Amino acid sequence: MADRLIPGDRGLGSLKPGKLLVANPELKEPLVERSVFLVLDIYPQDNEVEALMLHLPMKKKVNEHYDGWDNFLTGDSAYFRVGGLAEVSSARFVGVPKDGIDPSAHLHMNPLTDKLAVLHGSKEPERLMRDVEDARMYIGVTYFDLAMLRDDLSTGQWLLADALPEDVLCPIDGDLWSDVMGREPVRWQANPEDSE
Repeated sequence: MADRLIPGDRGLGSLKPGKLLVANPELKEPLVERSVFLVLDIYPQDNEVEALMLHLPMKKKVNEHYDGWDNFLTGDSAYFRVGGLAEVSSARFVGVPKDGIDPSAHLHMNPLTDKLAVLHGSKEPERLMRDVEDARMYIGVTYFDLAMLRDDLSTGQWLLADALPEDVLCPIDGDLWSDVMGREPVRWQANPEDSE
């Protein structure tokens, strides 16, 4: 179950790699309305949170960027976000380790959860995918201002949820935001008065 962040709680103990940042239904800013981000890392010394935008697919194929990956990935394999929040100079591969594979025991995996990991070694898809059920490629990474995000979490503009494999592997025609918002802890965060 996802940690509940009570509005007004300014602690960031629940914000960590492997969590989803989910836009509150009342957040209507064009760049982030109905958005879902996967937290990759937190850099307190730089006042930054590194995240991937999961819900905007590219129309291009993954092999237009990295040769060989289209032979190993299933479904929709590339996601892209450009604009005021994103840096598009780099790509990230996020994968779902096979059953029995501990991502923390592999140098080519940076674990986000026990079921999700960032994959390193984009030029070696065959080697990487031996230990992975499936993966997606994301071009562009988003950096949030940590102090501003702290304020936005405390007022409920952003909600937190545990990232699941199906979030990363969401099909191109899926509605990831609605899927995540439908989870009980996330609904509670958006409407805490309902729990009273």
